[in-house]
Amino acid sequence: MGIVGLPNVGKSLTFNALSNLDVPSQNYSFCTKDPNLATVEIQDKKIDFLDKLYKPKKATYATIKIFDIAGLVKGASEGNGLGNEFLSHINAVDGLFHVVRAFDDECVAHEEGSVDPVRDLNIIHNELIQKDLEWCSKKKADFEKSISRNNDKEEKFKLVIVDKVIEALNAGKWVKDLEWGPNEIFYLNRWLFLTAKPVIYLLNCGSQDYIQK
Repeated sequence: MGIVGLPNVGKSLTFNALSNLDVPSQNYSFCTKDPNLATVEIQDKKIDFLDKLYKPKKATYATIKIFDIAGLVKGASEGNGLGNEFLSHINAVDGLFHVVRAFDDECVAHEEGSVDPVRDLNIIHNELIQKDLEWCSKKKADFEKSISRNNDKEEKFKLVIVDKVIEALNAGKWVKDLEWGPNEIFYLNRWLFLTAKPVIYLLNCGSQDYIQK
């Protein structure tokens, strides 16, 4: 899983909480440049029960690898804020923890100048969509050239899938939210669209706000 979001929303703090590590977390953009990686055990009561029942020499929990990815900014898909490099890191993960800032603290700078969780969430959504559209544009041109030369049946099918993806992305929809047939999924699994990844949203609110609400 990769932890994503705007700068200064609590990504590295979330990473530290999940991993029991202490990676740097500072009040400035791009404190994290290279992704931090931790392998975390998933506690499981069923494993604990079986461990006590059978008393094996070793009990092995399932694990999950977590990447702390540097903050994305508006225009990241066009290279703003080293965005292309950071977006490429997302290709390496199977799913996303999207941290959204909901706490208001004058001591913690906000990339957009104010706290607005819906706006911030949409910024990240749009940057991932734009990056996938960029990939589609290049691939569509490649497929069309191949079809014009060889009239290849498989390339025609790929072009149909890419056109379907482009239509969805332009409508603001993610690849993961569309219905796909088995033959389409075969190619989608190899193309690694950013918007094909499942997302868990983590709302980062202040402890006082959490208690009150």
